[in-house]
Amino acid sequence: MMRVTAGETTAAEGARPTATSADRAPYLSSIVALALGVVLAVGVSALFGLLGWGGEVASQTAGAASGAAPLIIDGVRQRRVQPANNLRALSRGLFYRPKLWIASALGFAVLLVDTAAGFLVYNLTEGLIRIAHGDSSRTVAVYVVMGAALTIPAVTLGTYFLAVAAGHRLGVHRQRRWVLLGMGIYAVVRGAIVVAADSGGGLGLSWWAIVAGAVVTLPLLILMALLGARRARRTQSSYYVKVYFSRLDPADQEAALALLDEAVQARRG
Repeated sequence: MMRVTAGETTAAEGARPTATSADRAPYLSSIVALALGVVLAVGVSALFGLLGWGGEVASQTAGAASGAAPLIIDGVRQRRVQPANNLRALSRGLFYRPKLWIASALGFAVLLVDTAAGFLVYNLTEGLIRIAHGDSSRTVAVYVVMGAALTIPAVTLGTYFLAVAAGHRLGVHRQRRWVLLGMGIYAVVRGAIVVAADSGGGLGLSWWAIVAGAVVTLPLLILMALLGARRARRTQSSYYVKVYFSRLDPADQEAALALLDEAVQARRG
């Protein structure tokens, strides 16, 4: 029986990855960025609503864009300080830490798509009624119809593709939980922005209509996010290979392609 000495045990323990302050720092940075984003989103939306700049839909869009800014800055900063590790490190998700930032970015990305689509459709509705010399009092009714025909499909498709992108970067481990966390962040911030901007008074929609719309659309968006995460799990390996291949030098890429071609020819032969 082989014995392990104290020195070997110490060396083995030292080789194991431990949670240091450097490892926890990105998560702390993501928490700060998320908190700042929520405060900015609600604050800017409330400010636009109080000043009456561009209407309630515009205030919600401005709030969503302002809230996403800290997450974008934090993500760019973290990508610059992360080393380019090997394929094994990539498969463990070391290129895209922390996962809290990715979940937060997913939530704010869906929020941006939602509010921007609503903003564009609302302005399109006003423009069409103005061109057709229609009754401006029916703007809300036409906006609801066009929202069901244009906004909901655009947001659901956008949520699906955003969930696929987020799922690839989250990795396989607890992927769906992080995606659901991102959708939870979206729902909370979205509700806070609606309350801060007083969307019901600005668009002429009653609160029951807003709640009914949320009850209908939120489960649909969560379902699309889960489908996107499922798609990401099925294509995770190919995504790893694609990312790692793009990090190689051109000469190494040609050598890798030559090896793959030889392997394919040998299998066919």
